[in-house]
Amino acid sequence: PSEDILSRKPIGRDVYLITKTMKINIATQGFYQIIILCAILFYGDEIFNVPSSIRIHVNDWTYENAQHYTIFFNTFVFMQVFNEVNARKLKLDEFNIFKNFFNNFLFLLIQGLTIAVQILLVQYGGIAMRCAPLSVEQHLVCIAIGFGSIIVGFFVKLSYVIGQEIFLNKKNLRPQRAVRKYSKEIRSEIEMLVDDEECGPSHSLTYRGSDKKRVYKALDL
Repeated sequence: PSEDILSRKPIGRDVYLITKTMKINIATQGFYQIIILCAILFYGDEIFNVPSSIRIHVNDWTYENAQHYTIFFNTFVFMQVFNEVNARKLKLDEFNIFKNFFNNFLFLLIQGLTIAVQILLVQYGGIAMRCAPLSVEQHLVCIAIGFGSIIVGFFVKLSYVIGQEIFLNKKNLRPQRAVRKYSKEIRSEIEMLVDDEECGPSHSLTYRGSDKKRVYKALDL
């Protein structure tokens, strides 16, 4: 844990465990993984130039025709490994997911063990795990596809920040657009009221109630 936790606002007991940010990350990562895994499942034999494992009977299993499903399995695991790195920073405005990456020894240990066990299962699991040994190039491709989870997470956060800026800019322009709808007389009255509001509430109270309501309506306040 970092010292930033000390300055964080307290969280109520009735707050949902899964936040809005988590829902966005789950949805986008799930969509990415489904698309990629379906592509590997149905077209992986052509992409990786290996025999298809679809509709292979258990008695017909060989190291050669098992490569297709092994690549599928290997890619899926590495997607989860890199998505765990994504999950270190859950806020949509936290872009640097590697900040203080080496401060958590337990996290690094779990990640290292996950990768080591996965490679051992693939290379030496054999018929017991229904896995065929993969080449270094095939492993690197699986890792690269898994790293795509980090890229997807980055662009999701970037699109959220850009969308927020556009929304806030439009919101700030709303009073100006409302002012332009009214005559020159009303616009001058609005400017006077704004100046009085900056000077203090005593000045603004000199206006009649109907005029003040009309001005605030123009400002869309």
